[in-house]
Amino acid sequence: MAKILLFEDEEPHGVFILKLLHDLGHEVIWVKDKKETEAALENNDFDLFVLDTIIKYLDDGLDVDYGFKIAESIRNHSKFKNTPIVFVTIRDERRAKETAEKLGAARYFVKPIMPSDFRKEIQKILKK
Repeated sequence: MAKILLFEDEEPHGVFILKLLHDLGHEVIWVKDKKETEAALENNDFDLFVLDTIIKYLDDGLDVDYGFKIAESIRNHSKFKNTPIVFVTIRDERRAKETAEKLGAARYFVKPIMPSDFRKEIQKILKK
């Protein structure tokens, strides 16, 4: 069983991904905003990060790159430097995929995701 941080601010997507990860037997900490994310990173060890790239409910409005900012923080944190990151987002654009690649993403999924593909890829990533 792996411990996974799931960052997803939209309830339907979060519930769906949470269920897929729980069905695989993993422990998941689901965070929905900046404050919850920072607290989870400080107080836990994780085997995998599953991040959306967009957060809609920041004080200053929409932030399309917030998931990338979380990934940068993860990569700069000594205990998470080599922890795999998977992005799950609606952003099907070259620039976003290139940014994910530069951050060392293990996988980049574009919503809607196929449950069987997602489960298979998560298991493969965690076996490495």
